[in-house]
Formats: sequence, C-alpha cells, structure tokens
Amino acid sequence: MGLASASSKARPTGSLKGWGSRLRDVRDIALVGFGGIYAFGYVARAIHAWDNNLGVLPGAELQYFVAGFLLLVPPALVLAAIFGLWRLFRSIAAWEAKGPRRRARIDTALGGLLLTGLVVFYVSNAGWFVRLVPVHESISTIAMVVFASAFTAMFVLANARPESRGARVSAPPAKDGFVLRALERVGVFLGGLFVINLGLLVVILLFLAMLLGTAKVLPVLPQALGGAAPRCAELDVDVTGLTRESIAALFEPGTSPDGSTTKRPRRSRQVLIFHSGADSILVKLPDDARGASPTYELKRSAIDAMRWCGPRTPGRDPAAGRS
Repeated sequence: MGLASASSKARPTGSLKGWGSRLRDVRDIALVGFGGIYAFGYVARAIHAWDNNLGVLPGAELQYFVAGFLLLVPPALVLAAIFGLWRLFRSIAAWEAKGPRRRARIDTALGGLLLTGLVVFYVSNAGWFVRLVPVHESISTIAMVVFASAFTAMFVLANARPESRGARVSAPPAKDGFVLRALERVGVFLGGLFVINLGLLVVILLFLAMLLGTAKVLPVLPQALGGAAPRCAELDVDVTGLTRESIAALFEPGTSPDGSTTKRPRRSRQVLIFHSGADSILVKLPDDARGASPTYELKRSAIDAMRWCGPRTPGRDPAAGRS
C-alpha cells in the first residue's frame, strides 16, 4: 500500500514536469516565430521607406509585426497546400505498397499522361493543326496543364515512396519492361531534386512575398492594418521650431512667425501622412507624394491637433493632386 500511494503521488509531479517542458518548447517556438514575423514586416516596411524617401524608420513599432503577419499569410497558405499534397502522395505511396501491381499501374498512367500531354502540345502548335482547328490555343493550354500535372505527380510521388526514405524495396519485375524501369529511374532522380530544392522553394516564396507585398500590398493596405497607405490630414502645428523653407512648403502664405517663443500653432496644407510613429510622423505634399520627393518629419510634441480629410478630398489620393 505504501508503494502504491508513493507512485500515485509521483505521477502528478511527472505530468507537471512534462507540461512545463512542453510549455517551454512552445515559448521558444513562439519567440522565434514572433521575432521572424516582426523582422519580416520591418524589412518590408524599410524597403517601402527607401523607395519613398522616408528615411530610417524607428525600430519598435507594433505595426511592423502586423505587416509581417499579413504579408506572410499568402506564402503560408502556399506552403500549407504543398504540405497537404505531400501528405496525399504519402498516402498514395502507402496504398500502392499494399498491392503487387498498383505501383506499376500508377507509373503507367502517369507516364501515359506525360507523353500524351507532350504530344498533344506539339501537335496543337503545328501549322496544319492551327489552320484546321480554331480552338488550338485552348487545346495547347490543356495539354500543357496535363503534362505539368503528370510531371509534378511523378516528382512528388517518387520522393514519397519508401526507397526515397532509405527503406529497401524489391526492384520492379523484369517483365514490367523498359518503360517502367525508365520511369523508376526518372522518379528517383526527381525525388533527389525535390529534397535538394525544398529549402530553396521556401526561401523563394518568402522573397517573392516580401517583394510583392512591398510593391503591391503595403501601398494600399491601411496603416491601421500594418500597411503604408498614406492618409490625408491637416495639422495644427507649432511652427516655432520649423525652418522658413518647411513653413513655406507646408503652410499657406500668411503672416510669418515673429520669432517669439510663444507657442503659435498654424493649420497646415493638406498633407499625406506616410508613417505615424510614437514620436514623429513623416509627411509629403500631395503634388509630389511618390519616389524621391521631399519628406517632412514633424515631432508629435509640436502637433496640437489633426483633422483627417474626407473620403472625397483630392489630397487623399497622391495622384489626384497632379490633376
């Protein structure tokens, strides 16, 4: 009885230690993941800032994490689809291993689709076929899709089979003929390419996501969602710390500041806010809001109020100021 009670008391301690170790693993993974998302978002915003002459952005902003998360959603979905296809082909490989002729039938079917798609593609682009068949372009496209699908299926299935993971399998019978043996060799070669290029595929997806996100997504994504779409506003600014050139550019002509230390806020022209941080904001004039045009940095402490432009205000659209 004493041993039984001692073992029952030891079990909760072991389970608590197991939970603690799992929580530490989750914590480490979460820290690495959050840091990677934040760095991805910051680099994307930094490229956008460089392209728009915004200077060096501050390092600690929550919007970089939001931007990185949103930009990583498309490549994450692509990788999830690739992983799902990989699991599907692993299931197919396990299914065909249970039957003596299943593998030969799958290889024959994929080889037939590969050869058929290639032959139909070349025939549909022949001069006599183009003259006789008005829908030759659609036939050519379908043939190329069939060829690419069969090639991809052979590529992935070759790596999903047991021999690609080091297991010993019997060679195909000699009566299967030269075609099946050739397909077997092609499958092993494609499986090696798959293993080598998998990491490169992930890097390329992330790189393309950053470039496309910087060029197409960030300029139209609202700043509240981590984007960099400029917002039109009129600012009440204390101009005592600004230069005459900045005052002439940002404010309507009027009485010049008299140089006194008294706080004298003035209403600015309509400006486009490209970055809004905790300490400062970066603005441009609507007429030159793109590329290497001048950027003005205003301290938050010098801004008394902001009046956001309405949705139909011309200054809200950078291109509208040029009309």
